Amino acid sequence: MRDNLSDLEAEAVLPPQFFGRPPLTFQPEKRLMLAVFEDALATLDAYAQHGRGRHLAREVERWVASTDTSWPFAFQNICDTLGVDAGCIRAGLIRWRRRQDGGDPSAVPRLHLRRRAGG
Repeated sequence: MRDNLSDLEAEAVLPPQFFGRPPLTFQPEKRLMLAVFEDALATLDAYAQHGRGRHLAREVERWVASTDTSWPFAFQNICDTLGVDAGCIRAGLIRWRRRQDGGDPSAVPRLHLRRRAGG
């Protein structure tokens, strides 16, 4: 029988482990979801200020804002599967977008990805 207290023990995680690529133990579906998530963020970053790709950025913004969960690759479902707080990501992206639109960068906190408790 497994000791329930072992779940509470602190683990040391090195920065390359935390910020690195997903572990190879991720199921293929989760790796695909992570790739979709990363591509969406990269698209926002690359095209938010560029006229030629701005429609792509708007499409990503609509995807992130949607609370629809009927599609497996809906933003909410991807966040739930990856154990990421969708509300936190949405709020961070809103702050990031304001900064991109010319707001005061010093007044906008940086986006920090956090895993949800129990996720």
